[in-house]
Amino acid sequence: RITLQNLDGIIQPGELLVVLGRPGSGCSTLLKTMCGELHSLNVNDGSIVHYDGIPQKQMVKEFKGEIAYNQEVDKHFPHLTVGQTLEFAAATRTPSHRIKGMDRLQYCKYVAKVAMAVFAISHTYNTKVGNDFVRGVSGGERKRVSLAEMMVAGVPFSAWDNSTRGLDSAT
Repeated sequence: RITLQNLDGIIQPGELLVVLGRPGSGCSTLLKTMCGELHSLNVNDGSIVHYDGIPQKQMVKEFKGEIAYNQEVDKHFPHLTVGQTLEFAAATRTPSHRIKGMDRLQYCKYVAKVAMAVFAISHTYNTKVGNDFVRGVSGGERKRVSLAEMMVAGVPFSAWDNSTRGLDSAT
C-alpha cells in the first residue's frame, strides 16, 4: 500500500518540523524514512533524501550516529539501571573537550545526572529500566528515560515518534 507520495520539503538547520496525522496516515513512515530507518519500508527508487547535501545512503552508512529515531514504543536494555542507560548514551557522544579536570567517566555520570534532574527521574538512578517482563520504573518514567536518552545523545537530526505517549503527570 502506498502511504506517502509526492512530498517535497526542506528543513533548515535549527528548524522544527511537526508531523501530525491520524493513525495509519504515514507519520511514522515519514519519520522513519527521514531518519534512514528503512527496514521493512519500500522506498521508491526515485525518492531523494539529502542531509545538508549528503545523500541518504551515504549518511546512513558513514554518519549513522548523527541521526536518531525515537520510536513510539520505548525500547531499552531492561536489566540496565536508568543511570547506566543514560551514562551509556552519554558515552556514545562524549566530546573530546570536556569540563576541565573531568575525565570521560565523570563526564558521562555528570551528563546523566543533569538529564535525570531535568526529567525528574533522579530518584530512579539505581532502578532497572525494565520492560513488560522485567520489573523496573513505571511506564511514564520509562518514557522520560527515552526522552532523556535522546537529549543526552545530542544528535544533530532527531525524530520523535509520538513522544508524549505514555507520559505521566509528573512530566
